[in-house]
Amino acid sequence: MIVLEKHFTEWQPDFRHQCAPIIDEVINDDCILRDAITGQFIAAQVRINGDITKVAAQISRMLRYDLKWALDSKRPARLSGIRSANRVFGILEPNKLRRRFGCTQASLNRENPELTALLAIIAKENYRLFEELNPEQAKAHKDLVEENIHPDWLMGGTPFTSGIINYSAGLPYHKDSGNLIGSWSAMLALRKNMNGGALHLPEYGVTLGIPDQSITIFNGQEVWHGVTPMIAAKKDAYRFTLVWYAKRKICQCVSAPEEANRAAHEAMLSGMPEADDTQE
Repeated sequence: MIVLEKHFTEWQPDFRHQCAPIIDEVINDDCILRDAITGQFIAAQVRINGDITKVAAQISRMLRYDLKWALDSKRPARLSGIRSANRVFGILEPNKLRRRFGCTQASLNRENPELTALLAIIAKENYRLFEELNPEQAKAHKDLVEENIHPDWLMGGTPFTSGIINYSAGLPYHKDSGNLIGSWSAMLALRKNMNGGALHLPEYGVTLGIPDQSITIFNGQEVWHGVTPMIAAKKDAYRFTLVWYAKRKICQCVSAPEEANRAAHEAMLSGMPEADDTQE
């Protein structure tokens, strides 16, 4: 395990939706990134091993062949022309504009319970790895989530509520929003024949390669990050990144039975039916 001690440098994107450039020097080894001054744990990248790799391989097959994707034909990825898409999983927070009056499961959970079960297994591995790498920070994350979110909304008993699957998505520089403040995220990468797609952390001058079957632990709310351009080496190229997190607005939700009753009551008062499963 490589330990990288890097100095923090103030950085802001020059314009909205600024994308990361092509970066040749990336780190594909297992590593921990720490702030050189404070010693603070910033991020870690670790390849999985053992039986969990079989779970990851099964998820990869299901994402490629079983999951329905709505590719965005209007927004090709820069340089590559690769179409990107995403699907959310886990728990969705209330959103009255979408006629969602209470916390509920994402449509993916209902469409594919087998995949949902596998994602819960990875969620447990994410937290186990977090505990191994930084037990103090992992406990703080767990305590924060459990103090603020009802256990009915935790994924497989882990301190994560929700997630998103990005399909070959070249995301611009951003900080994550919508997560419980102070919580951390975990990301599994599944990829083949796709060049680029590294994670650039400009404030620390570090680019994580995000290799196949690796998990990255980081606090995306605090650190700027962006994805470098992707270029498919073959026609069967893909890059999936699956990110687990705890959603801030789920803090307002009560137990699952109470939430269902409240949602039905608010839907009745609004005069609108609750949204179908596809509206996320």
